[in-house]
Amino acid sequence: MKKIDVEEVRAALPLRARDAHKGDFGHVLVAGGSAGFGGAPALATLAALRTGSGLVTAAVPASLACGPIAALAPEAMAHPIEEDAGHMVGNAFLTWLFARRRFDAIAVGPGMGQSTDTAAIVGALLKMHDVPLVLDADALNLIAASPEGLAGVRQSGGGAMRVLTPHHAEAARLLGVSAGEVAADREGAVRRLAEESGAVAVLKGHGTLVAVPGDGEVAICEAGNPGMATGGSGDVLTGMIASLIGQGVAPDSAVRVGVWLHATAGDLAAARLGERSMLARDIIEEIPGAMRAANVAGM
Repeated sequence: MKKIDVEEVRAALPLRARDAHKGDFGHVLVAGGSAGFGGAPALATLAALRTGSGLVTAAVPASLACGPIAALAPEAMAHPIEEDAGHMVGNAFLTWLFARRRFDAIAVGPGMGQSTDTAAIVGALLKMHDVPLVLDADALNLIAASPEGLAGVRQSGGGAMRVLTPHHAEAARLLGVSAGEVAADREGAVRRLAEESGAVAVLKGHGTLVAVPGDGEVAICEAGNPGMATGGSGDVLTGMIASLIGQGVAPDSAVRVGVWLHATAGDLAAARLGERSMLARDIIEEIPGAMRAANVAGM
């Protein structure tokens, strides 16, 4: 396995032009949330903003638009989607989305829940081959439960990239094995995820792994700590990766850079607060420090 190189992080984030404007740095859509799970899309949204996106829109059930999103990420645009039993209504979301089609990356799944409507949303997004998708949380669970499974993720020729970001239990559901089997052969599991889906696969955990379809070598991130084992940490990573893709970072590199920045921000948060007291939003607060640690231009 190869280590994710800090040089790649630095090279991926060059100095911004002095006459730049927000339109130069991508527009990310975060689609997620359901009754009782409004914090997940809010954390992904805030992480995307802090990682450098020019614009971020959060599409969430209507009851959440003025709650967690407004509180945690007032700089974002929160779009309320008609809901049914706490979940976004599929037709309402897709009608709104297809009327715009102006996003540079879409993160889908945080806090979304698993319903007929959310399954329809994920299925429709997978058929869009002109926008990169970062799939996490309930999007992964819905894929695992679908008849096509990972084969349904595989994009047709010339399509935009897909990224899967499972932890061990989600990876196990996607592969049809136990979490123990994933843990026993993490490298094999992440390779299978990438090859069977045609997507870049991220297997989260101690020594997060990244596999690219057709690439024989898996990348490992050696940063990170147990304090990151807290609710919302994965949502933060999802927002960060989507942000980098939306900013135009080379696709495979965007995933590796996002993983490294996330883990390094987690280490900085642990140094400041201790592992036991860390929250997911503490990782977000340390994203600028992670960029400084890599000597990113402009930091």
